Amino acid sequence: MQEDDALRLLETIRTGQFEGAALEVKTARRELPKRLYETLSAFANHTDGGTIVLGLDERRGFRVDGVADAQLLLRQLSDMAALMEPTLRLATLCAALITI
Repeated sequence: MQEDDALRLLETIRTGQFEGAALEVKTARRELPKRLYETLSAFANHTDGGTIVLGLDERRGFRVDGVADAQLLLRQLSDMAALMEPTLRLATLCAALITI
């Protein structure tokens, strides 16, 4: 995902013009959200998959909250997907929205 695409996605989220079933926004300042495994599983069972955006705070109008270590969270997310049965392969990992 390019920076322009990420900014458009952020604006789409903030204005509420998105399909809720295929998009999940999670705050992840210091660690992956506790229930992220369930989200991955749900998206894996969805025909078109889904998009997870980490580092936005939904309770604050989708304010960019960022994460402390984007590469660590992306690695943990990949590891979580690899532990699923069957193994889930993530299509794209992007740190554009979540770095601070």
